[in-house]
Amino acid sequence: NVSVSKILNPSSTWPDGFTPKFVKRDFITPVGGALPELIDLLIDWSQEATSRIHWVISQTVRGLSLAETLRVSHFSENLQTLEDFDSNDIMPNHRLKRFGELVASAPVRGTGRITFINRP
Repeated sequence: NVSVSKILNPSSTWPDGFTPKFVKRDFITPVGGALPELIDLLIDWSQEATSRIHWVISQTVRGLSLAETLRVSHFSENLQTLEDFDSNDIMPNHRLKRFGELVASAPVRGTGRITFINRP
C-alpha cells in the first residue's frame, strides 16, 4: 500500500528531544465541499492540543488517488500518551461536533509501533 501525500500543517517540525515510538493514523474523507474547512479545523486543533503528541496533517495528492482523503498522524513517545491524548485533547474538545459534521463517515484508524527513524 503506497500513498503520496502533501503535508498541510506548516508547524510540523519535531519537538526537540522527541523520540516517537508509536503512531496513530486516521484516514478521513470529508463530505463534499467541506475539505477547506476541515483542514482549517484540524490545523487549529493541532496547534491548541496540550498532549505531548506530534501532529502531521496531510492530504492525498490529487491524481494519485480517487478520494480526497486526509491523513492525520499522531506521533507519541509511548502508548499511554496516545490513550490519554484521546481522553484529554479529542473527546472533550469543542471542535469534535463540527468535525463530525464535516466528515463523510467515521475515520479509518491504524496504530503502529515505530521500529526505525532515519533523521538527518
